Amino acid sequence: KFGFNVLQVPEAATLMMKSGVFIQTHKMGLKDQVRFQIQIMRMQMSLEDIFLETAMDSDKKTVILCDRGVMDGRGFTEEKLWQALLDETGWSTIQLRDRRYEAVVHMVTAADGAAEFYTDVNNEARYETAEQAIVSDKKLINAWVGHPNFTIIGNNCSFTEKVEKCLDTVFKHIGLPTLQTFHKKFLLATLPGKFDINTP
Repeated sequence: KFGFNVLQVPEAATLMMKSGVFIQTHKMGLKDQVRFQIQIMRMQMSLEDIFLETAMDSDKKTVILCDRGVMDGRGFTEEKLWQALLDETGWSTIQLRDRRYEAVVHMVTAADGAAEFYTDVNNEARYETAEQAIVSDKKLINAWVGHPNFTIIGNNCSFTEKVEKCLDTVFKHIGLPTLQTFHKKFLLATLPGKFDINTP
């Protein structure tokens, strides 16, 4: 509608699960968990890089939407495992979170505030209960906190309005007019490494 080519990068973990790989990291030792998480992240990066190269080869303005980003891995791992992963690869949080993506839009799980819509109908790779999904969702938010263009879209509206808010955020970042007349940002001061969205 606005003259952009839109590419959607699929999520690596979902691709693997749909291909017959049942992910059971809780049955793995630390070394195997680290290796598996690195494989998932490398696959995700490869997919993103291929889509980026395709976009750059096109003469049309392109927006690339990633179903997930590599920092999501932090939301599904313990801190010790995540640090071991960074040590093994030489990657940094700044590199993975802030430099890889121009903007991050987190749509809060339906399990948190719209539980009646939390089903596995739209995602056959979904295996979490609603309670587990809420815990994971909060961990995912914490994983992305610090990105300079991080937006959280909650469930305090209809799904149509939620999608419109998401589109509005994307429009803002690619330079299109938005429906919103103003944006507010708040800086929450806290001790390094002590941020927790569960804290009152």
